[in-house]
Amino acid sequence: HSLGAINSINWARILAQITNYFYAYFALVREQGAAAKPVFVVPSGNFGDILAGFYARSLGLPVARLVIATNANDILDRFLHSGVYEKNAEAGVLATPSPAMDILVSSNFERFLWYLAHDNEVQEESDGKKREDEAGEIIRRWMDQLKATGSFKVTQKSLDAARRAFWSGRCSDEDTYQTIARYYAATPSYVLDPHTAVGVHVAETLRPKIEELGAQNHVICLSTAHPAKFSEAVLKAVDENGGVLDFQAILPEQFVGLLDLPRRCLTCDNSADAVAQLVAQHTSK
Repeated sequence: HSLGAINSINWARILAQITNYFYAYFALVREQGAAAKPVFVVPSGNFGDILAGFYARSLGLPVARLVIATNANDILDRFLHSGVYEKNAEAGVLATPSPAMDILVSSNFERFLWYLAHDNEVQEESDGKKREDEAGEIIRRWMDQLKATGSFKVTQKSLDAARRAFWSGRCSDEDTYQTIARYYAATPSYVLDPHTAVGVHVAETLRPKIEELGAQNHVICLSTAHPAKFSEAVLKAVDENGGVLDFQAILPEQFVGLLDLPRRCLTCDNSADAVAQLVAQHTSK
């Protein structure tokens, strides 16, 4: 039926996200001059958006640093500190104010791990197709180990390469709320959603390290959601810190009255066959 879900592991979505980095870079250069280089800070759960940044840099985009910003589900931040990719299965997925980032294992990170394996783990004499196949076999072993034991560890060489590719930081729930409240108090015309707030907090945390890179570097935090989708978290952040927010005032035009419209739901049995039949039935109409 030529249908597809453009979720965060769909390659088409990553291709589209690559353009965001080029757009932001050209906007920065127009404003600051040709010497300006961006430090991109990206709220990341499934690693798709910042993987697009990795590809943008691989395509030649001048990027000073790519920074992974995680919430309490911090598997990516922990990996870059230890070289251990670990589910933290005992705690499971933690519910946070930034739910789109509440992921136990980041699917797109497997794509980046392939480059680590290809460049750092395969036999030195291997090249071409053989090197690619060996990298794929290493990834298979790592993923099997993750499934069986909940974790795997890369070599120091791969960890060093990962750290050259990315910096990372973590934001707690409380820091998320505080960041939303502080920025709203300072600039009431702009409201951070809880995902973007994670990126902004990590950018602030890493500011001394970023400043060491040089004055020509400018921090760009990718805003990855709209606050209108996360009213509970935004209102909680503002209210608990003494602010007042008219949430209706920040709704996009398309959101106004949306929840008052009739809702249409289809139900079916809990099976892949039933879903397939439902799709076929309604796409043929």
